Amino acid sequence: MQSQDTVLTHISYLQFPFRLSIKKLELTTNQAIKGIIYKDSLYTNDQNDQMKCTVWKDGEIRLSSVKNNVLKIDVPLKVWIEKGLGAFGAYTYKSSEFKLTMSFNLVYSVSNDWKLVTKTIKNGYTWTQKPSLNFVSLQLPITPIVEKILDKNQGNYAKLIDDQISKNLNLRGDLVKVWNQLKEPQKVSDSYNTWLAIIPQAILASPFTQDESYIKSSFHLKALVRSCIGSDSILKTPVTYQLPPLIYKNLAADSFKLYTIVTIPYSEASQIAKKKFVDQEFSFNNGKYKVNIHNITLYSNQGKLMIETDMSGSFNGKTYIQGELYYQAEGRSVRMRNLSFDMQTKNIFHKAASWLFNGKIEQSLEEKFDMPVGEILDYCSQSTDQALNRNQNGMLLSGKLSQLTPTHLSSKDNSILLILLATGQLAIEM
Repeated sequence: MQSQDTVLTHISYLQFPFRLSIKKLELTTNQAIKGIIYKDSLYTNDQNDQMKCTVWKDGEIRLSSVKNNVLKIDVPLKVWIEKGLGAFGAYTYKSSEFKLTMSFNLVYSVSNDWKLVTKTIKNGYTWTQKPSLNFVSLQLPITPIVEKILDKNQGNYAKLIDDQISKNLNLRGDLVKVWNQLKEPQKVSDSYNTWLAIIPQAILASPFTQDESYIKSSFHLKALVRSCIGSDSILKTPVTYQLPPLIYKNLAADSFKLYTIVTIPYSEASQIAKKKFVDQEFSFNNGKYKVNIHNITLYSNQGKLMIETDMSGSFNGKTYIQGELYYQAEGRSVRMRNLSFDMQTKNIFHKAASWLFNGKIEQSLEEKFDMPVGEILDYCSQSTDQALNRNQNGMLLSGKLSQLTPTHLSSKDNSILLILLATGQLAIEM
């Protein structure tokens, strides 16, 4: 944990499942491959075969799971041909349309530089209706001719699929967006004007697997979690265009551990102290000496709690008490302990008012000062839950907070900082 001015930085580890929807991959493929995918508009092509041919995509391309890292692609096609029958420049032409489904196996992997690498392999085709042409009383079977064209071009269609997926499904670009969205400061408390930013540092991934609906992996993200009070500008970092290399490692869990922060201004702590101690009278030596507290202020001095009091009575002036704050889990409250008058106060007033240092004031402060933070913790829990469930730019972030545990309390500048450890489950779907 590192701190600088009003900013705290924590190292957090988030482990979560990543899912790429096969339906989304199917949608991307359909959007990329449209209309005519092959056309021969000359009778004289292919050694003067006297045939024109046009092949269209006919309906939705379907993707289905075969096994890990392999998907089946079924492409419905409509074929139009026009064939000439004759010789020596005298031909009679007839045309026909028919349909078939061409199949491919798509083998994919994700490279260390976050590219989705695909290799589409031809896997034959199935005729819905085999082609034929009728010339008066002659029925010309042209299935072998069309199959020759399809066999010749199926490799080109496979390359077209690879090219279009590479062009239109930018996994690295999508993850760069996620990376930068996590870095963008999020307000976690309006009341205390507190901001939170998650700055990813490194990432591991388990080998990709798949089921009927998703290509899946488990990611382990190391991140700096930075919190601040006031303006979010101090948390802003430059937009990232590169990702660290992808490292594969077997990861089982989908839990996360995320440090966050609750800030409590000392002004509020001072108001609570004033309600409890202002106009309270303390007596010493069986009533021989009496003092009344007229004002009390809490603040931080070099990371320590300082309590400044204005007194009148047997002693008139300011005193300074130092100590520490701690979180009491039982009452979900911030309390004081180890209080004592600071050395400067003791040195100045020891002879004139040594009776002041018998521990009565310190004990009263420790016993009666109680700052409930349960409501703040409930609000922080709700805010964290909301931050874990959002849909932004096509990225679905879904999570469930299982526990929010205060782990550390410190005194910093004008605020008391309560460090919280959030644990739960998180998933990212694209």
